[in-house]
Amino acid sequence: MLQTNWSRHWKKYNRIDYRGWIKFVNRAYRDFSRYIKVKNPKIIELGAGTGLNSLLLAKILNAKKVVLVDNNDEALKISKINFKK
Repeated sequence: MLQTNWSRHWKKYNRIDYRGWIKFVNRAYRDFSRYIKVKNPKIIELGAGTGLNSLLLAKILNAKKVVLVDNNDEALKISKINFKK
């Protein structure tokens, strides 16, 4: 079984590496949101990592509640930082 050292990965996390990904996901979510008509959307993301996907989707859908789940403390710290900004 392949195991990944997620703690090492998230400690080396660099926000700059994700800028292209964020632009791509943002565009895709905006396109996707044209077809979603949900009142008071709530988001839950399992394996949240940075939380940026949920953050972008929450902004686009105007979600008032977002729940992130990750088993790595370092990833959750990054998520909290991203949501505070």
